[in-house]
Amino acid sequence: MNKIAFVGNLTKDPVQSSILSGKKKATFTVAVDRVYSDDVDFFPVVAWENLAENCAKFLEKGSKVFVTGSLYTKNFTAEDGAKKFAIEVSADDIQFLSSKPQATAEEFKETMKKEGKK
Repeated sequence: MNKIAFVGNLTKDPVQSSILSGKKKATFTVAVDRVYSDDVDFFPVVAWENLAENCAKFLEKGSKVFVTGSLYTKNFTAEDGAKKFAIEVSADDIQFLSSKPQATAEEFKETMKKEGKK
């Protein structure tokens, strides 16, 4: 089983894009404080389709989120020929924990209603 869950804050605004197939994605990094030290871990997150659209629309630098998903590793060769390794979290669900201005909250409710969620 491959599951990860964490609470943290976005380090930058999400970046929305599409892959060649037209599938939408949003990428961002979440900073997570360690419980028993002053260290911080940074998790790159990718969200897909409707979740990606909502992240790009309603999240911004500093937003607090609860992310659940799967952890993936990437091995690749950099331009200089060096072997590189990276991790990425593919989000299954993201709960938005930060307060937003009322207009945005109403817009969020309307979006969720359109998707059939309460």
